[in-house]
Amino acid sequence: MRKTTTILVGYLLLGLPGYAQNITGSMAGRVVDQQGSTVPNATVTVTEPARKVTVTQKTSAVGDFLFAGLLPGSYSVAVEAVGFKKLTKSDIALDANDKLSVGDLTLEVGAVTDSIEVTAQTALLQTESVERSATVTATQIANIEVNGRNALDMAKLVPGVQFTTGTSYAVGSSSNGANDFTVNGARPSQNQLSINGIGNVDTGNNGGMNVAVSIDSVAEFKILTGSYQAEYGRSVGGQIEVVTKSGTDQFHGGGYLYHRNDGLNANTYINNVRGLQKPLFRYNNPGYLIGGPIYIPKVFERARHKAFFFFSQEYQRQLSPNTVKNVLVPTALERKGDFSQSLNNNGAKLTFINDPLTQTPFPGMLVPQNRIYASGQALLNLFPLPNTNQVTNFNYTSQFPGQAPRRETLLRLDYNITDRIRVFGHFIDNQQPTVAPYGSFVLGLNVPITNIANPIPGRSVAAGATWVISPTMTNEFNWGFTHNSILIDETGTVLRTNTSGINLPELYPSAVQNNYLPAVNFNGTRISATPSIGTADAPFINYNTTIDLSDNLTKVWGSHTIKGGIYLQRSRKNQTSFASFNGSYNFGDNASNPYDTGSDSPTRCWAFTIRTSRPPTTSMGFTGTGISSSSWRTPGRLPPA
Repeated sequence: MRKTTTILVGYLLLGLPGYAQNITGSMAGRVVDQQGSTVPNATVTVTEPARKVTVTQKTSAVGDFLFAGLLPGSYSVAVEAVGFKKLTKSDIALDANDKLSVGDLTLEVGAVTDSIEVTAQTALLQTESVERSATVTATQIANIEVNGRNALDMAKLVPGVQFTTGTSYAVGSSSNGANDFTVNGARPSQNQLSINGIGNVDTGNNGGMNVAVSIDSVAEFKILTGSYQAEYGRSVGGQIEVVTKSGTDQFHGGGYLYHRNDGLNANTYINNVRGLQKPLFRYNNPGYLIGGPIYIPKVFERARHKAFFFFSQEYQRQLSPNTVKNVLVPTALERKGDFSQSLNNNGAKLTFINDPLTQTPFPGMLVPQNRIYASGQALLNLFPLPNTNQVTNFNYTSQFPGQAPRRETLLRLDYNITDRIRVFGHFIDNQQPTVAPYGSFVLGLNVPITNIANPIPGRSVAAGATWVISPTMTNEFNWGFTHNSILIDETGTVLRTNTSGINLPELYPSAVQNNYLPAVNFNGTRISATPSIGTADAPFINYNTTIDLSDNLTKVWGSHTIKGGIYLQRSRKNQTSFASFNGSYNFGDNASNPYDTGSDSPTRCWAFTIRTSRPPTTSMGFTGTGISSSSWRTPGRLPPA
């Protein structure tokens, strides 16, 4: 008793507003006889047969029982008492974070060797807490088509959830995961997402996922939408708990292939008019999964009914089209200084091009060869030649698909060390070596002159333990690590000063990174939709690492349930800052420029910006919080209304 009191006092002293999350739930009920009187000191046994989990306790003086620290699964409850028949109630579904009540379990008078088994039952109500929540189970996930192969898309089925920015869930992107939807009007960035009880939020964009798992490896996901208890928090929006599948006492496995091909698509009207082919659009998603007991015949057999594994891998071979890029590129004549055939935005011929030194038109709109700047000409030659006749503001069109191959790997281990101590661990690895013909938000291009690499790996390691200290006291411990990174960089050397022959002056050469060209833009009043190179802040380096540690203690004291816990998180976000370290040239026409030529070309520049240095952006945060809560169950039935 002294040890119990000491542990509880220690936790209650740490009871500050905060959270200490986990995925386990609890199951409560009351044992009564046929007259409705409570049955004290009855033996209640809860069993999860798939993982061979068995927990036993005695009912209290008023017939109550409560089992805490139960992992999601399908349970059975058996009740035995002297002078009564044994009662068994099976197929009780316990979801993540459930505070489930099985109600009154009525025993019939008879010999304990007799038994009554209840298999068909109505849906159980969650009467142990007032939280609003919804669960999507593995069966629902398997039987409902999900565009994008991500379980979070099924959040659309939950009342109070509204999607705001589509359903793109690429790991590392600023538009994915839990910040793509609102819950009961809260901001998308105010949602909290965890996987197996470990935080899985990119703390830079505050909503994206650091890692993801294949939809076929998800056992369930649950969304708490409001009125949740003290142990849930960090954000005021929805609490999304993803629970992965685990192994069972029997071997199970499977394989699959999802295929999509542009051969099943119709071409667009515009492509048909221009005689262009359908854009490539191909998805090939093979995958497999296997789970079962861990044992080696005649060597390591004692753990067969205690240790379990689950392993899954999914490969995503994605070739998806980009939007059509219509761009005005320099013609062969313009590259030689001949603007006599050049057209403006409306397809009308230009009438003059001024000498930037004298502000008088060049005769015949021809720039003398000795006046052509070599680096400017090399810049024009960097772009492809026109591939269509100019009618309005473009003469080059392209729609190259982007490659986004991806692999999602999950390994989960569960081990029942004893009847009182259970541990689990997971390892998640994501690989996505994306190659984009038009770049990304850094190194963005509107003409496919080089490939831009955008690999987005992610990783998560977690471990947890549940210790049933006594029939009325349970402790849960979780530790986890998640990490993602982004590196946006050119795969070749097309955009480098040392290989392109383009050596535009830089104010601060020491600030230039990896010999990148400065960013350039030609748009002005006479021409638009010109080619652009978004190299000003390249390359882009980013990584986010979070480390979570939590511990919860639950004590049942008569009709009271007391819970205390602590939560610690270290979050680190490193990335390069957004600024023009490599410089930025604007060749658009401007009446305020004394060297304006009346055209938009690299014959002069009216604006140039560059930063003197490139400091990285680093943010680090430490969160240390605790919770304490107490709930009380009525000692008997409520009077009828």
